[in-house]
Amino acid sequence: MVALLLVAGCGGTTKKPEILTDKEKAYAAMSLDELKGKGESIQDDARKLELNFYAPRKDKELQKTLERIRTALKRTDRKLAMKETMHAERLLSEGEQSRIFAQTEFRDELAVHASLRKLQAMTIFSKEYQNLDSGLNDLVARTEDGKSEKVSKDKQKLRTALLALEVKTIRFHALNESEKSLTDGRNRGVEKLAPLTYGEAVAAFRAAEAYIAQNAYDEAGISAKAAAAKFAIQHAFRVADTVRERLDKKLTAEQLVRDEEQNLLAVGQVLALADARDRTLPGQVEALLAATRQCAATSATLDETSKALETANSELAQVKSGTSILSANNSAAETELAKLRLGADAVGSLRSRIDELDKITTALTRENERLRTDSVSLAKLRARIDEMTAYCGPPPATE
Repeated sequence: MVALLLVAGCGGTTKKPEILTDKEKAYAAMSLDELKGKGESIQDDARKLELNFYAPRKDKELQKTLERIRTALKRTDRKLAMKETMHAERLLSEGEQSRIFAQTEFRDELAVHASLRKLQAMTIFSKEYQNLDSGLNDLVARTEDGKSEKVSKDKQKLRTALLALEVKTIRFHALNESEKSLTDGRNRGVEKLAPLTYGEAVAAFRAAEAYIAQNAYDEAGISAKAAAAKFAIQHAFRVADTVRERLDKKLTAEQLVRDEEQNLLAVGQVLALADARDRTLPGQVEALLAATRQCAATSATLDETSKALETANSELAQVKSGTSILSANNSAAETELAKLRLGADAVGSLRSRIDELDKITTALTRENERLRTDSVSLAKLRARIDEMTAYCGPPPATE
């Protein structure tokens, strides 16, 4: 019986203790509140990393895991909450890796996509933007596992379409108002009333379009071309308005000439120019131009004189400032000189005292030498007395 029990005992199995990693130990030490905070932190990080765009499958699984964490916390099932939180952290890490891969693989497409958002393409060309946005989302999702071989052709097509929409949106911002004006001008008869000027406006508009197509990222150049087109269109409108006004008045050729002369005369009077109506219209214009050039030259001379005067005043102010500084420096120098003089007097007195001390020191040295010599002589005398005493005996006692 004992043997059977021993055999039975030997045949039994013992469960090995579970070995935990450092991370597992850290999670095992967390309270329910700490696990809740960790889950919320993972949720925030997923939003910041835009995993719903860069790793939609992992993000979907992550959201389900976070929901299981919340359920476990409600039930105070700490073990399950810990397990699901660790799983959520792994999903977040994998999603971040997918994000890094997608940002590298679709760098150009993402840059254009960001530009379209900045240009508000989703509002201006909503349907086209939505189609391309969905296409980019689909390509990114297809490479979530880190493989891009299957999307290379589709990626090229998408990039071309994104760039085309970007140029289209840039053109819209630069020329949309001018394009509306051209259409409005055609409807209002500007093209018929001022065909040459309207043709120039159309040419300026087409030139701006062509420039944008070739230089979509040259903001300064696009702005200049768009401004030129806008000016040309406004010019065509003003010319058409003037032609319409003259046609409505049914003026004769003579009346038209006299009206122009009157306009030129008014300008000449402002410039103090003599009446030039005894000349042809081109001659009157040339007289105005000559007077205007003279005024411009005079103005330029006045500007130069004004600048020279400002320079002279500035230099004068600097001289005055320099004089004040020199005066202050001179005063400081005089004060310092007075101090130096006092110091020199003190040095002179000190030198005299030093000379006196030198004399005293010399005298003391001599006196010390004399005393040393006398001391030596006295010692010799005492030695001689001692010798004589030893030889003759002590002196007799006195009664």
